[in-house]
Amino acid sequence: MYQVNGLYTITVNGVQQFQSANPGAGIANGTQVTTAWLNDVQGELLNFLSAAQIVGQPNTPNQVKASTDFLYGFKFGILSANKAVTSADRGTVFICNAGCSTVTVPVASGFDAGFFFGLQGGAGAPTTVNVLDQINDGDVLAGDTSFTLNNTSFVLLQAQGTNWGVLSCSPDLAGEQALITLTPAASDTVTPTALLTLVSPNFTANGVVTIAPAAGGDRVRVNSQVGFTVTVELSSGTMTLPDGSAPASVLLPASAGCGIDLISNGAGYFATTFGQTVVAPAVAANQAVQLGQADGRYAALAGSAAQVFSAAPATVATEAATLGQSVGSALQVWRNVTSSRVSGTVYTNSGAAPLMVAVNTPMGGNTGLTLYVKSVLVAQCDNNTSQTGNYIGMQLTAIVPPGSTYYCTASPGSIFNWAELS
Repeated sequence: MYQVNGLYTITVNGVQQFQSANPGAGIANGTQVTTAWLNDVQGELLNFLSAAQIVGQPNTPNQVKASTDFLYGFKFGILSANKAVTSADRGTVFICNAGCSTVTVPVASGFDAGFFFGLQGGAGAPTTVNVLDQINDGDVLAGDTSFTLNNTSFVLLQAQGTNWGVLSCSPDLAGEQALITLTPAASDTVTPTALLTLVSPNFTANGVVTIAPAAGGDRVRVNSQVGFTVTVELSSGTMTLPDGSAPASVLLPASAGCGIDLISNGAGYFATTFGQTVVAPAVAANQAVQLGQADGRYAALAGSAAQVFSAAPATVATEAATLGQSVGSALQVWRNVTSSRVSGTVYTNSGAAPLMVAVNTPMGGNTGLTLYVKSVLVAQCDNNTSQTGNYIGMQLTAIVPPGSTYYCTASPGSIFNWAELS
C-alpha cells in the first residue's frame, strides 16, 4: 500500500501524511484523498479477509482482526473430557484425546461472523462431533449434523451467518478417503470404498492382499509391513506396471516406507511403486532380472522362488558390466596402433564397447585430414596456407559404436600417429 499521494500532504520524517485545513494558521486546504488511494486501502484490508476465507459483512468492525487471528493466531488445546464450543474458543484447534468422546458445536448464528475453530482426532478417537446447525459447504460434510473424527481426521469450521462452513478438512471427512487396517491373517481381500483407499496390512506372517474390482477412477494404496512380505494381487483384471509388464502379483519387501499405488482403469489397475525396490515374485530358480542396460541384456542368476538370488562371477567381457564385476579385457585403455593403421583403409570395431579414435598428422600447405565412421565424415581439418616451411599439426577424434567401421584419409600427407581407446 502506497503513502497518501493527493494534493496538500505534508512530509514528516520522510513519510507523506495528512493535514487538516486551518485558515487561521495559513493552511487553506486539507489533504486531498483520491479514489485510487482509498481503493488501495480497501483492497489491502479485504486481502486479509480473502486469505482467511471470511466474507465481508457491514457493521462488523472486527473482521480484519478475525482474519489475522485465523492466519497468525492459532492456539491449541487438549480435550480430555467432552466439550461444548464457546465464543472463547476462537482460533483454537482442539486435539481430542482419551476421555473426549463428544464435542458439541452450537448454532452458528450465536457467534461473530468469521469465528472459527478446529478439531483434530487424537488418542481418544473416535470422537463424535454433534453440530446443532447445518454445515453448508457443498459436497464437503454438506448438511451433516454429526460426524466422527478418527485419529487422522481434521476439520476447521467457521461461523458463516446461519450455518457453519468448512474451511479445511481431512480427506476422510470429505468422503474421499477410507483407511482399512487388515485383520491379523495370512491373506485378506480389499474392496475399494472411496476415491482413495489406504490399506495397512496387519499380518502375523508373510501375507497376500487381494484387490477386488473397482469403478473407474478409484485408487488404492497398499503399504508394506515391517517384518513380513506382502504380496499384492488382483481378484480379476490386469495389473500394469510403468514398464508395460503385467505381473500376476507384486511383492512388497518386509520393511517400512514402501508400497504400491493402484489406479483403476476399468479393466484392472495401473500400478506404480514407491519407496524401496519392489519386484514381481520369482516363478523359477533361474529367473532373469533385467539390469537396465541400454541394450536390454538380462543377467542369468542363481536363486529361488523365495527371492534369494546370487550372481555368478563374470567370465567374458560381454557380461553385465553394471553389476560391478571386473573382467581384465573389459577395462578400456589407450593403445598406440599407428603401426597397424594405413591411410584410407577401412577398419571395424569388433568389440562390445564403443571405440574412441584419435588421429593426428604434421601438415604443410594445402593438406588435410578426414575421419569417417560407417562412411560418414565425422571430423576434418585442413591447412590451406600454401606457405613454404609452414608446419601445422592437427588431430581428429571420434567415437566408434560397436560393430561400426571407420577409416581416416591423409591427403596428400601421411599419418603421424594413430591411437584408439578400446
